[in-house]
Formats: sequence, C-alpha cells, structure tokens
Amino acid sequence: GITLEVDKPIRVGIDGRRVYIPAGTQTLDGQQALAYVRYRGGPTADIGRIGRQQKFLRELARESTSLTKLPRLPATARATWRNIDTNMNPLEAARFAVRTRLSGVGDAELYPGTPQYIGGIAYWVPDKEAGDQVVSETIE
Repeated sequence: GITLEVDKPIRVGIDGRRVYIPAGTQTLDGQQALAYVRYRGGPTADIGRIGRQQKFLRELARESTSLTKLPRLPATARATWRNIDTNMNPLEAARFAVRTRLSGVGDAELYPGTPQYIGGIAYWVPDKEAGDQVVSETIE
C-alpha cells in the first residue's frame, strides 16, 4: 500500500462498493487508492482531485524507489500499467517515469488560484500575485 496523509475523510462509491478513508495518516490498499485519486467531492471538486492525484503520484514515486520496496517494483509496475490508459507503450512510459523522477518535477505544484463556476462551467482562476510570488521563489 501507499502511505500518505489524508486531509479530510473521503466517502465514495467505487465499482458498486462504498469506500471510506478517514482523515490522517493512512496506508491505502488498491481500492482505497483508486477512491482517493478519483474523489471529486468537497468544495474544490476537480481541483482537489488533481491535488490528490499529484500527492499520490509523488508518494508512489518516493515509495517505489525505496530499497525496501525495490523487489516489488516489477509487480507494482504491472499492476499500475493495467490501470492506465495512455498512448505510450511500456518502454516509453518507463522512460518518462525515470525522467520525471530525475528531473524533480515530482515537486511540481498547482498554480495558485481558486475554483470558480462561470456560466455553469468549472474553471481554475489563477491568482496572479500568488503565482508571481511562487515563480519568484522558484527562480531564487
């Protein structure tokens, strides 16, 4: 399982089953991990989901490169591959994963902003001042 900090409790249906993930440090099994990355509830809806997906992938990358989990890497890669829809072949995906890990892009964050509904459509409206601050801190 993947261990991470769950900010708020999550209750969601996955494949006809109810899944509950309490807040706090949790080690997620496969069903819970799927619920965690798919959950779109709460005030931030899709933006919150994107943040959870980023958090999960960062933790997955960190844990999968630990020496204790290295022997299970092939099985983890196969299970992950079965649940991904992409136009990359397995070799391209592996290269992408290695480059991503080495580049430090795993530390990427969502550009500051707020979720807003405009004309019934959900948008992420950037906060220019906060964004300028993030860019300035990143460059320094």
